[in-house]
Amino acid sequence: MPHKSPLGSFPRGVHRFSAKNLLNSRAVALKSPRLGTGSFRVLAFDPGFERLGVAVVERKNGKEKLLYSDCVRTSAALPFHKRLEALGTAAEVCIATYKPDAVALEDIYFAKNAKTAMKIAEVRGMLMYIASTHKLALFEYTPAEVKVAITGYGKSDKEALALMIPRLVRLPERKRLDDELDAIAVGLTCLASIRKIST
Repeated sequence: MPHKSPLGSFPRGVHRFSAKNLLNSRAVALKSPRLGTGSFRVLAFDPGFERLGVAVVERKNGKEKLLYSDCVRTSAALPFHKRLEALGTAAEVCIATYKPDAVALEDIYFAKNAKTAMKIAEVRGMLMYIASTHKLALFEYTPAEVKVAITGYGKSDKEALALMIPRLVRLPERKRLDDELDAIAVGLTCLASIRKIST
């Protein structure tokens, strides 16, 4: 029999997203009108300045649904502050269009060099500021926590994540970059943690 998880039924040998992992997720929740009511919408990001993964996922009537996902790309020919502006504008448009209850971000876990890591941190800071100005709940998850929530194993590779996500939420048929899939995974992780908090 498959193991029951917050996101659906996982194959044998895959473990639940445990309460311990949830408590260690460093989720910081602000007041949200729909928390615990059975309907919750999350705007999730996989932060980057060349490619920003974006996803809007919702849990309603006990079912997860993908409302939107994309990979926002910026040109290397632009100065960095203009790239930030473009990414911030995309985030603002998503908030205005989908009216999420929360923003979820993945932590920085790898960068080729310190300069890259600093720029990704600046993107994260900008997204956190936007979430705060819109009075949205803010959640942060490590890559290992996302992997546990989606596959049940904290050291899963990207192929395992890509295989599991379509089992948890319906994806329209088209090619997606890893950044977009990662954003979907972050959003689903947030919905799992919201379910745990609200029960």
